Amino acid sequence: MRCILCDNKDFRTISDMLRYDIPRKVVQCINCSLISLENPTNDLIDYSSTEYRSQHGPILGKKISEKEMFDIQMQFQQERFEHVKNLLNSSSKVLEIGCSTGHFLFTIKDHVSETVGIELDQSHARFARENCNLNIYEQPINETPIEKNYFDVIFMFQVLEHIPNPIEFLSSCKDYLKPGGIIYIEVPNINEALLSIYEIPTYQKFYYRLPHVYYYSESTLQKILERAGFVGTTKTIQEYTVFNHLHWILTGKPQASQMEGRQLPKLNCQISEKNKITESIKNWFYKINEEYKKLLEENKIAENICFVGKRII
Repeated sequence: MRCILCDNKDFRTISDMLRYDIPRKVVQCINCSLISLENPTNDLIDYSSTEYRSQHGPILGKKISEKEMFDIQMQFQQERFEHVKNLLNSSSKVLEIGCSTGHFLFTIKDHVSETVGIELDQSHARFARENCNLNIYEQPINETPIEKNYFDVIFMFQVLEHIPNPIEFLSSCKDYLKPGGIIYIEVPNINEALLSIYEIPTYQKFYYRLPHVYYYSESTLQKILERAGFVGTTKTIQEYTVFNHLHWILTGKPQASQMEGRQLPKLNCQISEKNKITESIKNWFYKINEEYKKLLEENKIAENICFVGKRII
């Protein structure tokens, strides 16, 4: 095995076990620090299977329908749109690679000129076409009739970590951007707080999983993009709440769903006289959560990294 980034063949082992007690080494390049599964490949993973959907979906242990997936993800799309709206305008032609049920494209389609999606999961692609009236292809981009030099912006959310040949893949995607076009990529951050600050062995075992073949830091993500012909900047974004982190610290276990992890606790108060107190507590929860997320982002240890850049002409 050689590192795809620096061609080095010396690695150290980070972990011997993946989520669900799957024996597989996670290794780090001694030279450039890129982390991956040993001999990375995802050829054997069926992303539409019941096993994958239940083990790695937004509700742990449950395979959900396409409609349920769409409804869950729509709860978070306005926040995502706020992060990226400065990259878009009414004349933008947008491609999303790995668009799932179309929730993001559905959110932005009235703000841009054209939206196109790539989604290899046929049931998700079909849902997006039939329920969101979106133009979705079920093939890799180089197998579609999409013109090259066509898009103003390409988005990938939580996709690149699944790709066993990221430099080749990104180089191919670059051809479909207009000269000076923008690429926006979001991946998990290997330096996130639950891994780098807190000592939670069960989280490390939960974090590394078979579908994720590469694990990026800001530095290694930047280098991968540069090798593929892009120039840009990175930052980190925190979506899960301080209460999700406290849950991990106190129990060593995940919350039951993505919704629980990303939403503030609900306070139920049956006595009307206490409504003002309840509102004050809600405001306090909101304040400390926002301050915590800001602290993680400022120190580059938030859960996700986003790269915003342009193709090098």
